[in-house]
Amino acid sequence: MPSLVTLKSFLYTHEAGVARALLDSHGISTYLLNEHTVQAMSLYSTALGGVHLQVSKEDAAKAFEILKENGMIEENHLQESKLIQNINNWVSNTNKWTSKLPFIKDFNDNNRLFIVAFIILLLIALLIFATYSVSVALLPLHKTKGIGNGTCLNT
Repeated sequence: MPSLVTLKSFLYTHEAGVARALLDSHGISTYLLNEHTVQAMSLYSTALGGVHLQVSKEDAAKAFEILKENGMIEENHLQESKLIQNINNWVSNTNKWTSKLPFIKDFNDNNRLFIVAFIILLLIALLIFATYSVSVALLPLHKTKGIGNGTCLNT
């Protein structure tokens, strides 16, 4: 399977479908990541980063030019596309090492990422709770007897 590159993300599947049809008419094979998820649950579109229009690395330059010529992609979108590509690379690398973890290796890529993110957030919450618990437990030790509470030292 060839390596895929995300050219642009769309909020709605019908927008991505127009771009896909345009590229297909020029003989460029495309893939829409998150297409069916966004169709089923449109509110997830923002959380997933929209519907990603992807092409093979070999066709990326040609596809980008076609989309640019037809006004479907702006000049400043190139920077956004690089950011999306960096995020895709990070997710890909994360999927590689999470696929080796014993208890979650049988889950699909997205579920593994959610599980790892949940575990990290859980550890952070436990750390905060432990820090708070220790500080509350030590609070009575910080109170001084006879000084600062209105009593006299000479009695």
